[in-house]
Amino acid sequence: MKTHRSLLLPVSLVALLVVAGCSGISNLRPVNNSTVPAGPVAMSGAFRSNVNNSLRIEVDGTDETSTFNPVYTTAPGTFAATLTLAPGSHQMVVSGDFTEYFLFFPVGRRAMTEQVSFTVAGPVLGFSPVSTSTTVGGTTSVNITLPQAQNAPVTVSLSAAPGGLVSHPATTTVAQGSTSSLAITLTGLAAGSTTLTASAPSFTNANAAV
Repeated sequence: MKTHRSLLLPVSLVALLVVAGCSGISNLRPVNNSTVPAGPVAMSGAFRSNVNNSLRIEVDGTDETSTFNPVYTTAPGTFAATLTLAPGSHQMVVSGDFTEYFLFFPVGRRAMTEQVSFTVAGPVLGFSPVSTSTTVGGTTSVNITLPQAQNAPVTVSLSAAPGGLVSHPATTTVAQGSTSSLAITLTGLAAGSTTLTASAPSFTNANAAV
């Protein structure tokens, strides 16, 4: 009966081959498909040092590599920047020409690309006060507030759910250079509780309990 010598590589050698062959881009921030608060956005990532100084970082199609100032002298390499981005959808694309290794010997190059998509939330609208009450036939008032004055008037839409409990204007306006609207009058129509919602393009909605 013939005996066969095992052809399996030792586990340690297999692990060595895997590690030696690894290359890439990792730890991208913001996380893919995430929403980040309004304001400066912290963006960062890491890459293996075998990228041949070829790393390219694009934000919304614009080359921002120099802004991120990649550090090639650490293992892994890193890059980071804080950018001011408008509310809405954005994308960061990171690419590079990586050296491939086999048993620590370079065997070629491979282009790699990683990307993340994320959303920057708009500034948050506010109500003052955030809770109010009135009687049937009575009135109360609230104001819309902005975190900072804008360079143009902001038109804010108002809605209530459930409806039919208070009357309110369909819209109100926060004037250019102001952080608060004029008083919004609410009139009680029926007993019950409702939620008043304020919304405006490029802003995050606000709610008030009535």
